[in-house]
Amino acid sequence: MHYTILSIFLSLCLNCLNLLANEEIDYSRTISLYISELKSEKSIIVAKAIKKLKRFTFSEYDSKSKEKIALLLKPQQYHFKGVIELAGFLKLQDSLNAVTQEELKTQSLIQAHGFAQIRAGNTEKLNTLMVNVRKLDVNDEFIYNVAPKLIYTRNKTCVDYLLEIIMSNELNCTSSDPESNQPIICAYRLIELLAPAIYYFPFTTSRSGSLEVDDYEVALIEMRKWILENKETYSLDMETY
Repeated sequence: MHYTILSIFLSLCLNCLNLLANEEIDYSRTISLYISELKSEKSIIVAKAIKKLKRFTFSEYDSKSKEKIALLLKPQQYHFKGVIELAGFLKLQDSLNAVTQEELKTQSLIQAHGFAQIRAGNTEKLNTLMVNVRKLDVNDEFIYNVAPKLIYTRNKTCVDYLLEIIMSNELNCTSSDPESNQPIICAYRLIELLAPAIYYFPFTTSRSGSLEVDDYEVALIEMRKWILENKETYSLDMETY
């Protein structure tokens, strides 16, 4: 009987391993397919492929897939900015370093390249960025245009600064309520942006990106308490884009 139970257990383990192996093969094939679409001469196909590739986790990319993306870091590549961002997510630091300033022909590309290098682990770029970021006014433009880029880096120095802003009571942002012209604190939108990037975050968001809470003021109190208790120990989700 003991042998029978052991045999069944081993059989189940083997089946699980086979399922995992098949899943990895499926991920690899799907990712490879989308990467091949990055070579399309149709801009819309490339744009859709980049969007799909950003949905996979870091662990679902194998070394061959990373190598293929690294080879596409060329200025003639459609949606070059999106490929740069993918390369940062996949920590292709050497390949990003090989991109020359001459190949980054717009301010948008220069910025994307800098943030991608930070995501890949470039501390020199990080230090320069934070000096400049701290000089910026914190307002709607900062929350909607700068904060998402800081979160993309998955760097604690960048995210710590955003948590610092959540603790502020300065009324620098505008309400999403069209009926109100009263300035509000910038914390609420930041909490929504940060939710998917931090493990064991105290709140979740809906598919539209809104906080799933009944009372925003109560949520802010809870959020600030969480920051005080976890600011030294929280972990960032490096697996997702």
